[in-house]
Amino acid sequence: NSYWTSGEKDNQWLCVDLGRNHEIGRVVINWASDAGKIYDIQTSTDGKTWKTVKNVTNGKGGEETVAFNSTDARYVRMQGVERALPYGYSLWEMSVYTK
Repeated sequence: NSYWTSGEKDNQWLCVDLGRNHEIGRVVINWASDAGKIYDIQTSTDGKTWKTVKNVTNGKGGEETVAFNSTDARYVRMQGVERALPYGYSLWEMSVYTK
């Protein structure tokens, strides 16, 4: 019964800390009403240096599965670039999986 929402502007992000490094290759985002139209999935081992592993340019909302080449990471974030609506980004859940 809760969700994450950002401020009402582009370039907002949500980060997940996996606690330690894992080999990951897929993220599933369950968007609430305000999806990202363009967003990046980024990973990091230290939470400071980020690598874009997938650029999504046609976000449609709902449940989106984003697959990418396996990479070692502790932190995973959805880096919003452009919102689909004039409100903030909002999502119910972001799950991170191995390939």
